Parts: sequence; C-alpha cells; structure tokens
Amino acid sequence: MRRWLREPLLLFISAGLVLFALYDWLAVEAPLDEPQMIRVDRNSLLQFVQDRSKNFDRTAALKRLDGLSEQALQDVVQDFVREEALYRTALRYGLDADDYVIKRRLVQKMDYVAEGLAQAGTPAAEAELRSYYDSHHSRYREPSTVTFTHVFLRNADAAQAAALLQRLNNTTAEFTDAPRFGDRFPYHQNYVERPYEEVQNHFGEDMAARLFALTPAPRVWQGVFNSDHGRHLVLLTRSTPARQLDFEEARAQVSRDYNAEMSYLLQQRFVQSIVESFEVELADDLQRG
Repeated sequence: MRRWLREPLLLFISAGLVLFALYDWLAVEAPLDEPQMIRVDRNSLLQFVQDRSKNFDRTAALKRLDGLSEQALQDVVQDFVREEALYRTALRYGLDADDYVIKRRLVQKMDYVAEGLAQAGTPAAEAELRSYYDSHHSRYREPSTVTFTHVFLRNADAAQAAALLQRLNNTTAEFTDAPRFGDRFPYHQNYVERPYEEVQNHFGEDMAARLFALTPAPRVWQGVFNSDHGRHLVLLTRSTPARQLDFEEARAQVSRDYNAEMSYLLQQRFVQSIVESFEVELADDLQRG
C-alpha cells in the first residue's frame, strides 16, 4: 500500500481529481450572470500596453502598438485575453473579497476620480486671484541674491591667504580669472544671483551672513572669509535686496497656487460627501467612556 502511495502517476491522478472537484464546486457556487464574451479592440489593447509598461504617454503607446509585428500583436492579444479571463473569473469566485491590496487600489482610483472632478472646475475670476494674492502676500517675494566668484584655499593660513588677496588686487584679476588660483571647491566657482539659502548651504552661516552684508565692488577682491571648508577670497559684483512682487508680476504663480488649492479643497469635499453618505456604527467593544 505504501509503495502505491509513492507512485508519481497515482499522485498526479489524485491531484487532478482534487482540482476538478474544486473547479466543479466553484462553478456551482459562482454566479453565472457575468458575460463570457471578451471583446478585444484597439483602445483596450492600448490601455493594456500602457498598464503593463507603466508608461502612460498615450502617443508613445500608440506608436508602440502600431509598430508591432503580426506575431507580436497576436502575443499581446493572447496576454490580454488571458489576464481578462482570469480577472473576471476571480471576481466570480469572490477572490477580491477581504483583500487589502485590492481595497487600497480601488481607494486610489476613487481619489483619482475626485482629483479629476476637482481639476475640471471653471477658471478663477480676476477678483478671486487678487483676493488670494492679498491673503498670501508673503509668498510672492523675490529673495535677496548675490553674484560673486571666489578663490578657495583649502589649507592656507591667514598670512598666505592675505598675500594672495593682495596679489589678486595688484594684478587686477577679473571674474573669469578665479579658476587660475587656489584649490578646487566642492561646489561651484561662480555664483550668479544665488539666494541666501544656497550660499549658506555651501559656505556655512557665518560666511553667508558676511557676503550678504558686503558692499559689491566689481574690481576689488575682498576677504579673507572663513567657511566650513577653508578660506576664501571673494569678488562680489552684485547684491540684490529682496523685493515684493506686485500682482501682475506674480499673476501666473498666483493662478497656479489658487487653482491647486481650490482643486484640493474640492477634492476633499467630494470625498467627504461620500464618507458622509454612510452611517457609522461603533461596536460596543470600541466605545470608551
């Protein structure tokens, strides 16, 4: 008896009988009102190709689909039909029930629907944009900037740096001459109209504060400045103070910000209206106090 149980053919037949029995049970239990016709058209194949490649450039997907050979097209059709048949059958068997991954995917689709509805609103009126600008005045400012080049000295002492500073001024070295002196800096040689935050990130708080307080002198090298990396000799050619943009200058950005905020609010209202259409009953074991 044990020898028969070890026979591969017997095990294969037994497994087949179990599978056929399971299929018969599922076929009886599953609802039969789902259409069994799978219609394959160009649009469905286009969506299939985009989903498979995770590339949602419709023009590129169309070009790829139209460029398929006859055999490649047949393979795509076969893959599409296989996936669609398995998907529909899985739904008939209720395999989507209590599956958190599927639930999250459907929630994401509803979020996309809400986002699409929110973005389909009417353009903002002039008065609305001006009111939004007035309420968010501080957003629309151009930051102060500086334009400079520098010579970086990684290991030089104060005396060596001072000597090189005097040499640069005696030879009237210009903006474009900076790369001929000093060491290679980890970031940039030239900084053109760069804001405080960038200069601070590259040179440190102390040097950034000194540079932004410095008076521009297009032909005079200044220093010595100490950064987090070493010593620097600087040719500061321009310093521009921060300024408030008027409405017309900021109009395009105001419009983008306003539309984004309104879309978000409309999306949230749409989702909230769905949530509020349900009654919520809290089980006794979750109620406190």
